[in-house]
Amino acid sequence: MFWKKKSTEDKADAIGERLLGAVPEMANIMLSELGDKYSIHLNDDQTERFLIELFVFYMHLLDRMAFARLGPAGREAFGDRLVAVVAHGLMDSLDRSISSVDFVARLRDTYNRRQVEYAGYRDLVARQDEPLKGTLFWEVGKVIWRITGDSNPVTLTMISIMISKSVPLVLDAVAAEQYLR
Repeated sequence: MFWKKKSTEDKADAIGERLLGAVPEMANIMLSELGDKYSIHLNDDQTERFLIELFVFYMHLLDRMAFARLGPAGREAFGDRLVAVVAHGLMDSLDRSISSVDFVARLRDTYNRRQVEYAGYRDLVARQDEPLKGTLFWEVGKVIWRITGDSNPVTLTMISIMISKSVPLVLDAVAAEQYLR
């Protein structure tokens, strides 16, 4: 049987739909761990910012993967479509007490800002005997840590570890390797 080759937009659609399930699930796991182990409990505003930052982080990783596998033009088409799919999916699933237009605007604004910021971090994790500072996972951990309002640097380290452990799980859940061939 012959399989039709998927377009870049089809790939973004498939990954985006899966991302809409995987990220909230990972957010719940992380929030539960923060609450259970560190007594950190987020209010509604913090939870919304946390969720936006997680979506943006995983979308950034997928953007990096798309660049490596689809080239610059494919990456641009993939990224544009992925943001649209995630934004549309989130609008459909939001609690109606939250303005979906405002939420999507915050998602897009955050995504655009973080794309520029995160592009400056070449390394995902620190090399052996190198500092964590300046690696993508550490810097994302700092963003999340600031949202929690916690001031303990140990918590920052633990959040960065949670981030790094979550990546293969989320990328596997969205079947990134399979779709970005």
